[in-house]
Amino acid sequence: PSAPQPRSPSAPQPASTSTFATRSPGSRTSPIADRSPSSNRVSPPELAGVGMYLENKEGLKRGTLVVKTLHPEGTAKASEKIATGNILTKIDGRDTSSMQAEDLGPYILGPIGSKVELEFYENDQASTPNTVTLTRGFATKGSPVAIQG
Repeated sequence: PSAPQPRSPSAPQPASTSTFATRSPGSRTSPIADRSPSSNRVSPPELAGVGMYLENKEGLKRGTLVVKTLHPEGTAKASEKIATGNILTKIDGRDTSSMQAEDLGPYILGPIGSKVELEFYENDQASTPNTVTLTRGFATKGSPVAIQG
């Protein structure tokens, strides 16, 4: 009989449309590569967001990406600088005016503990944006990730 073939690494699962909530502690957001003792593969980093759900709304002058809800354990809510109804205009300096909510995963999701800079307008009438730097992961007590902001 022939020896079993090594498993190939699984591709990361795409983010669901407009959902960027962090996962509960201990859960994975991307599959882990083969962990067999004979494997020399390195597992991909676990990915996390900042715990906000966005939706597209047309007819706004500041952009179309609006914060729909905040995850209670996410760093977005814990920062107390982001609220429902805020309009996201930039992610790490990248303009979001032509983006759809389902396309934001590669920009908001990242390795747990890494930072992401977000620019928001409080509402469509606000004249000055607010910039917030958050750490991807959790902000709840006992979490390995502290809030930055």
